Amino acid sequence: MKGINLWLLNISYIALTLFSIYTSANMKTPVILTLSFDNYSTPHATFVIDGQPVYAMLDTGSSFGFHLHESQLKK
Repeated sequence: MKGINLWLLNISYIALTLFSIYTSANMKTPVILTLSFDNYSTPHATFVIDGQPVYAMLDTGSSFGFHLHESQLKK
């Protein structure tokens, strides 16, 4: 049983690695977002989807706050 678990772990690791490599963005130019912040300091940006502007909250994936230094905000 231990050998099967190790084999499954190795196969899962390889599959995840290959998935990560082939699905990563290969962009030649950076994306620049103009951020705005609501009353709770949650970051938002406007995206264009199918030609329509969409104002959306940015999900940073963090369970903590999204913090930028004042010097970064003034750039």
